[in-house]
Amino acid sequence: MRQFVFLACFILSLTQGVFSAACRDNTGTCIDTDKYTCNGTLYTDACAGAREIKCCVPYAPQNNCATPNVGQGRCLRSSNSSCSGTAWPTDDCGGNKCCIDIPGTLGVDISQLASVDFFSCLKSSGFEFVIVRASCSTGTLDTHAAQSMKNALSAGFSPSQIDVYIFPDSRQNAGNQMRKMVEHLKEEGLSYNQIWLDIEGRDTKYWSDDKKANQAFIHELVTSGQALNKDLGFYASKGSWHFIVGDEYGPYGDMKLWYAHYDWTQSFADWTPYGGWTAPFMKQWSDGVPKFCGGHPGADLNWRAPH
Repeated sequence: MRQFVFLACFILSLTQGVFSAACRDNTGTCIDTDKYTCNGTLYTDACAGAREIKCCVPYAPQNNCATPNVGQGRCLRSSNSSCSGTAWPTDDCGGNKCCIDIPGTLGVDISQLASVDFFSCLKSSGFEFVIVRASCSTGTLDTHAAQSMKNALSAGFSPSQIDVYIFPDSRQNAGNQMRKMVEHLKEEGLSYNQIWLDIEGRDTKYWSDDKKANQAFIHELVTSGQALNKDLGFYASKGSWHFIVGDEYGPYGDMKLWYAHYDWTQSFADWTPYGGWTAPFMKQWSDGVPKFCGGHPGADLNWRAPH
């Protein structure tokens, strides 16, 4: 009698195009795709039977996906689905991304050549700004900067969404490094939002052990950029600022501050005042983009609070 009941139920399901067999670790159900529409993702080679029998894994409901340290969100239904926040890679969505609403805006900074495809992926994923290294710690131009900026523009980022940064060599003339970088980008026909002064390092590889000399160098860097009518900001964390110029040195508190702390949180709760600043403008919260948009060895993740 049990065999008869089971067979009857199986035949009923068959006529409706749905089978009771589970698939993909019990996350889906085997269906006859000629008779049944899957409101989810179809997987082949996961069910026994004819070619049209496939495994249907339903789309996850709202707030049913997550990424490490970023948060919870909803699974996007396809690669073309819109996301009001930022679309992150995850194993929870059957190959699609997890849409997570994050207050503020996300962006990347890069120190290596980046392709149009990379920037297009960032743009479609909800990233809103790019910061490109334009001058290296050796005092020389970054030869990939102009092309990366052009690739970002081709991907849909506007000049107002593109910044550049200069990592100066304190052993060379500060003004010359600033002018050379600005002139080069002008010759390339590139417009951008602002320049960040990369003041980092806690050893004498990049800076003098004389804090007064470092202060004078940074002052020249600032005044030369201002003379070129450029909007300037500082990339400087507390430890580096202490080593390079000293905690008590703070004449730039009215300029924007970008700091680094790789705690994978989009928050300024970890920040404490230094260098004359009373609040930061932006945080570099991860020193790499593993897995995201194919990964990029020279890209870091950044966050700006709502303004």
